[in-house]
Amino acid sequence: MRIFGTFVFIVIIFLEGCASVRPVTSLPEESPIKENVTILRNYNFLASAIHYWPTVDGEDIAGLLVKEHTSFKLPTGKHNLGVHCFGGLWPMWWHDQIEVDLHEETPRFFLLSPDILGCAEIEEINESEALDRLKKSTRINTGHISNCARQGVTYEKVNDTYCFSTAVP
Repeated sequence: MRIFGTFVFIVIIFLEGCASVRPVTSLPEESPIKENVTILRNYNFLASAIHYWPTVDGEDIAGLLVKEHTSFKLPTGKHNLGVHCFGGLWPMWWHDQIEVDLHEETPRFFLLSPDILGCAEIEEINESEALDRLKKSTRINTGHISNCARQGVTYEKVNDTYCFSTAVP
């Protein structure tokens, strides 16, 4: 039984890297527009070699690796913020999301973390925690995907789907 458990664990680890690159959509994020939403990717060893794909109202907007974030402007009102990712206990594509009600001048911060049963979870965090995390985070613009060198590139220019180099802090 122990050998079978080890085999299943190894298969899951390898399948985590089988995720493909997804096309992403750009959102307003340039001056003088003030961003009101920031989504941060947590540092976790679990699933650290694969991208998480933050979503807004069901559309993928960026491809993030660990210790990366994206910031953008959304109009006031209700929106669904979420994450697409590949993996979890049953390796497949997952989409987890939460509904948020945005107000014009209030910045909001959300953290993406792995969830072994699904794939990822998204939770709102307070501004002081977010600002502390942002000091150690690389910004990836919406409409871009992080490559293994931690640079945002367009969908057409990305050539890597997983980055084991990011697994080390």
